[in-house]
Amino acid sequence: TSPNLWASGDMIDKLLERKVLPVDGETPFIHPQKMLIGDRLALLIFLRTTMDNLYTIEVKDEKGERFSYNFDLTTLKTKDVTAKPDSDFQFDFILPKTGKRVKFRLMNGEDEKEIRVLQRKMAQENAMKVMTLEKLIVDVDKKKKKMLISNFVKKMQIKDANALIKYIDEVTPSMDLNIEVEHPKKPGMTIKQPLEFDITFFLPS
Repeated sequence: TSPNLWASGDMIDKLLERKVLPVDGETPFIHPQKMLIGDRLALLIFLRTTMDNLYTIEVKDEKGERFSYNFDLTTLKTKDVTAKPDSDFQFDFILPKTGKRVKFRLMNGEDEKEIRVLQRKMAQENAMKVMTLEKLIVDVDKKKKKMLISNFVKKMQIKDANALIKYIDEVTPSMDLNIEVEHPKKPGMTIKQPLEFDITFFLPS
């Protein structure tokens, strides 16, 4: 219930560490910090539904009118991801502007936490993009040195950086948070918007 704990992002780590436990001594166990961010999100949504599957959100229609809506979290589906990683669970991408080939891995809980800590110090959106790409890119035209990759990312053109970040999001298995809700005053009319979470997510009314 601490706003500071939620704002720092540490609440998510604390919650998953307490709730995700080994099944037995034989089944392989993946620590929540090692899980991909999409799997962590799916677990958080599942945990919330064990309290209440309805989540009150604010919706805005095309005229800017706002209204509250009780969204059923159990209706969320997984993203349709068709791209396949290689044997090392890494993906290839050709940058549209420079034509450079980069290889990257997907973000896990440890990456997310490190980036979150650094972001608090810098508080800049572009800095967060740089940190994310430095963390996830493992190869640029078959060159793997971290210093080279870091310098490459810092000088990357905006078009290439945005295209790569978009592709990373596309191939990351996760829940599909693009939802449709029915307008309460106009039956048959639906409104599309992304589902966003705030401090009220784990405080059902």
